[in-house]
Amino acid sequence: MLFTLTFRYRLTLGGGVSWTSCHRHNYPAPALLAQRVETRGLVGYASRMSGMSDGYDAVRETYPAILTTAQVAEMLDLNVRTVLNMAGDGRLPASRLTGSRKFHFSRDQIIETLKANTVVPPDPARTTGG
Repeated sequence: MLFTLTFRYRLTLGGGVSWTSCHRHNYPAPALLAQRVETRGLVGYASRMSGMSDGYDAVRETYPAILTTAQVAEMLDLNVRTVLNMAGDGRLPASRLTGSRKFHFSRDQIIETLKANTVVPPDPARTTGG
């Protein structure tokens, strides 16, 4: 699986003339790479040996401790705008420097948020059917 990184820029010349260029580069998806390495037993070896794994070792190995909005969107498979909205209304833990519009996310806080909001299917024995 590949993801495409697109660079767009506009050069404005005098007289209202502008020129736009677009460059695309394809890269292997980081999560997929981490998954491949994990299956070969090279990542998270110490945590597997200690029995303390919570299932997010590949995420910890793939992403840095402080994440950008784009990295969180990639990690959660969401649109960047959705991540911004969720950070703005408090559904995702984020921080922002005074006077800045850019959010910063802690990888471990995002993982803890995912753990805290895990959906558990109802127990079929406890549901009232009919």
